Amino acid sequence: MAKPMSLLAVRCPVCKLDAVSTPTCRRCKADLQLLLQVETQRRHAQWQTLQALRQADAAQADYAAEKADLMHGDRQTLRLRALTALLKRQFALAVALHAMHATAASGDANKP
Repeated sequence: MAKPMSLLAVRCPVCKLDAVSTPTCRRCKADLQLLLQVETQRRHAQWQTLQALRQADAAQADYAAEKADLMHGDRQTLRLRALTALLKRQFALAVALHAMHATAASGDANKP
């Protein structure tokens, strides 16, 4: 199965401009190459997690989800970590991660 291709975009850490997909921020001209590389690696780790989940490979799914979460934890990585916890039959951890995901989701809803 081919990797899903989507536009890679990050938030500029200098001026906070959203959806920057070029190596240089169009507003403040900050160099974003390293940030884009990390985001590329994080998305690859998320993809690896999904592949491992499809194959019921709990160890590989857990490793890849943790790797993605360490690069940049967000709601997606929390969801993936909760799924890997379920696969490993770690139900208390799965519930805790789901609660963290729900808290992050409600926090996103309150943003302007």
